[in-house]
Amino acid sequence: MKAVIVIAAAVLVLLILLLIIPVRLIIVYDRDAVKNETAVNIKYLFFKIQLCPQKGKNDNRHKAKKSPKADELSKEPFSFENKKAELEKYIKIFETIKSDAANILQTLAERAMVFDRVEINADFGFEDAMQTGIFTGLLNGFVYGVLGFIHHHSTVKDMNVRLQPVFGKKCFNCHIMCILRLKTAHIIVVAVSVLKLYRKIKREGSI
Repeated sequence: MKAVIVIAAAVLVLLILLLIIPVRLIIVYDRDAVKNETAVNIKYLFFKIQLCPQKGKNDNRHKAKKSPKADELSKEPFSFENKKAELEKYIKIFETIKSDAANILQTLAERAMVFDRVEINADFGFEDAMQTGIFTGLLNGFVYGVLGFIHHHSTVKDMNVRLQPVFGKKCFNCHIMCILRLKTAHIIVVAVSVLKLYRKIKREGSI
């Protein structure tokens, strides 16, 4: 009987330890003229789990990109109006979820969630210098507004931002990386919170 109690206690302690060991959630977004990809990985102890994209689906997507017809269908005209409208959509989404996101970040910060690293690198431009200037103002306001919001409501250990306008050339290249450190027990809380925000955005027609 004592042996069973000892084993049960040991299993319970092990489970508790596993729940409080920090997990790193790594989110990477890359976008340029030929790709628009998001990768989500979890690092836990010595293990790395790829959540998105799944390898099979990722391979299929790359095969599809090799088709010229698929490339033509997936491309949308690169113009100041399109990029400005896309950025304004993201600004609207941020305003929609701002209050709820603040509550979520504060709650998770109290439970020791930390942004280990936030990195944003972007090169962008249009042939018209005035359009590039306008877009630079909009993008800087949006990016630094979001980062300031995150920094205010949570802990950020390392932040690196480079937003480089390119005058006289059409281009939009972006790399974003975010590394979150949180306890295993709080992953479900994060997942449910993100799902609620997504539903709110859809309900209000922001996406």
